[in-house]
Amino acid sequence: MRLIRMQSPGASHGKQGERRQKQSGCSHQWITLAGAIVLSHACLAGNDSAVSADEGRTIYVSSSSGLDSNPGTNLNAPKRTLAAAYNLLRNQSGDRMLLKRGDTWTNEYFYPSDRSWYKSGFSHDQPIVVGAYSTGPRPIVRHEASPLRVQTSDGVSHLRLENLDIQAIRTATNAPVGISWWATGGDFTLRDCRVQNFAGNISIDAPAPMAASEFRFERCEVLDAFPGTGGSSQGAYIANVSDVVFDQCIIDHNGWRYPDRPPSMLSHNLYLSQTATGVVVQDCVVARGAATGIQMRGQRMDSIGNLVLSNPLGITMGHSAQTPEQISRGIIYGNVVLDGADIGWGPSRLYRGFGIGWGRVSSAIIEDNIVAHGWSQQGYEPAYTIGDFAYNTTLRNNVGLDWLGPIFTIRYPVMNNSVISENTFVNAPGRTVASIELPSGVPADIGGQWLGNRYWGTGNNAFTPWQGTVNGVAVWQSTTDDSMEFNDAGLSNANISMPRYLLTVAPELPTPTDSAGAIDAFLQQARSQPVLQTDHRFTAEGYIRWARRNLGLPPLHAAPQLP
Repeated sequence: MRLIRMQSPGASHGKQGERRQKQSGCSHQWITLAGAIVLSHACLAGNDSAVSADEGRTIYVSSSSGLDSNPGTNLNAPKRTLAAAYNLLRNQSGDRMLLKRGDTWTNEYFYPSDRSWYKSGFSHDQPIVVGAYSTGPRPIVRHEASPLRVQTSDGVSHLRLENLDIQAIRTATNAPVGISWWATGGDFTLRDCRVQNFAGNISIDAPAPMAASEFRFERCEVLDAFPGTGGSSQGAYIANVSDVVFDQCIIDHNGWRYPDRPPSMLSHNLYLSQTATGVVVQDCVVARGAATGIQMRGQRMDSIGNLVLSNPLGITMGHSAQTPEQISRGIIYGNVVLDGADIGWGPSRLYRGFGIGWGRVSSAIIEDNIVAHGWSQQGYEPAYTIGDFAYNTTLRNNVGLDWLGPIFTIRYPVMNNSVISENTFVNAPGRTVASIELPSGVPADIGGQWLGNRYWGTGNNAFTPWQGTVNGVAVWQSTTDDSMEFNDAGLSNANISMPRYLLTVAPELPTPTDSAGAIDAFLQQARSQPVLQTDHRFTAEGYIRWARRNLGLPPLHAAPQLP
């Protein structure tokens, strides 16, 4: 799938139907044309609709065969260093700086070392491009510090990096950031790139709220970030910017390294701050993070069609650190959260294992998700949970299956303008299906409109209202005023675990029988594929389609719109 920008707004339809339309003064939409997601817009500042008579020039750079005394504009006479090639790029142009495939640059910045990147492209359609030429593996840029830092008071716009492998050189104490943005402007694209082993692989921020916009990460691999001695570590950190898309990325194993850099609650695969807005994460594999897979704190953030594997917290919306004007809204649609995890190991382990959680939200839709086969050493945290207030929220058509903690837990009263309907919550015999865990002194009326939900479980602990007191089905039903069915919908023995998936679709692989080992095997295959993901079995869409079919669920339809 390609993410393409168009100049005029049009109908809003996404890959599996409508993705999301930006709710602001701008008109940003995703539409499908011949299998491609298309982002149309009508508000980027500058000369975005202009066309330059100068289509830009190309500068070639090769660490193996180049010389800085060469002109650089000739394929057969490339520059040697990145800084020499950068000096030939013209500001406000559509120039291209191409690195030779198979070459490596060590401890070289993309620009002279006493500066940051400050050059802008001419327009969105004529950006400055840093990419690759020739054949072979992607060019590698290895650095002990931050090889690409955009930090200038003049701002930067219209910049695209593609087909690059950006790697950290770690010492005993350094904690570099791979791609660091701290500037106004925006219209930055990272496409078909790998960023790996930094303390923060990607950090996108701005010197003032919403001073930069339009950041796209397409078919990228964001891997293996780990902290220095102390501190936190993120796969990607997004703050003070708007209009951000992660599309078809692999975001894996960020925030920790075994055994010397243990994970903490402060490290995540995707940390989407409450100071950012307009973020879409779609069709990504988000796996094995230190704490949260997709942490959405911002005012408008959507998670659509992602495969979220073995994170202590799978997908979250809202956070207690938000101020009243930062209350979250958004859509969590069509995701699969598979397997849970704890934070850390040994005596310092923090027991977790959340699937999808939300709170401090107003106007949210959580629909057509699957949370299944979760584990934690303690086995207490829920597959789905309402952890704080939620206004105008819909929880509909979700499936919870085989979780060591409760399938569904309420830890805050549900507002009466919220709807919980047509969900199917199934747990193994002896485990909790649903629980109400309100603090002492909170009124028993938990509110909300409850319609047509299905529950299945056995034993006295299947329904546990009021802080774990076993009161059974009758109390749950009277408390929620639910129109409920006690029917497992044929799911009590359903198995959509990763071992089952690999045995079914990839029988040629040696598949571990345990879930953690099978997830490792799946991710090893996903990370070994070309960035274009030619083997569809190891993509989010490939797994989600299989899982829904095996659970007897219909294919995903158009994503819902917020009112």
